[in-house]
Amino acid sequence: MRAFSASSISAAILISVVISSSALASNGNRGLTAVPGLTASEWAHFQPLTRQQVQKAYQIVESDPTDANASGHLGMVLQAYERYLTALVCYQRAQILDPRSFRWPYYLGTLQAWLGKEPEAVATLQRALQLDGEYLPARVKLAEVLLAVGKWEESRKLYEA
Repeated sequence: MRAFSASSISAAILISVVISSSALASNGNRGLTAVPGLTASEWAHFQPLTRQQVQKAYQIVESDPTDANASGHLGMVLQAYERYLTALVCYQRAQILDPRSFRWPYYLGTLQAWLGKEPEAVATLQRALQLDGEYLPARVKLAEVLLAVGKWEESRKLYEA
């Protein structure tokens, strides 16, 4: 399991609450306007070229907060630069904005598993596979996570399939 600073954890929790509140208050996507935020201290941790990449992806999300692809892309950029908790929020947001897309629950579930959030990863990866049950890497990842949570029989069946 990775160690996270108290500020990054509290920022991610705050972002999750804002996004969850917006999603619950919305009717469809209309109320989902909060954009995942990065604190000033998080921006300061990025090197100049990295900061430019993150800012560009962030600005695209700010310009159209209802664009699932923009939110998901920001999540991928943040994940690449080890801002995992904020990346989780971006993937969750993308999944809310585009519930029929396979890739957002797949990326979210994969990152949840990597962060040691196996029970959440199982549910998220199962959701992804409901959308595209043929994608072999998702099936293998779910089998791995099921094994990690002690669901050996379910895992075995997936591996055999």
